[in-house]
Amino acid sequence: MATSYHFYLRKDKKRSNGECPIYLRITQARKPRYVSTGVFIHPDYWNPKKENVRKSHSNYKSLNTILENEKKKAEQIRLTIDATHTH
Repeated sequence: MATSYHFYLRKDKKRSNGECPIYLRITQARKPRYVSTGVFIHPDYWNPKKENVRKSHSNYKSLNTILENEKKKAEQIRLTIDATHTH
């Protein structure tokens, strides 16, 4: 069964400084699961099409690395779960 991973900005959880959290949506068997990445940025720095932090942000490289690591961690957990269920 295919699993999809997408990042999105939760504008409904905006902080007083204007920053919003980035969440990872994991969808498997048409059931979505939402995981906070712990990263907060201003909406101006979020690229929804590429699902990453724009280069105009001073810390974009490290923030995008954090997001990729969160995605890899989720994929690894899914692979581990799949492996234990098939045996």
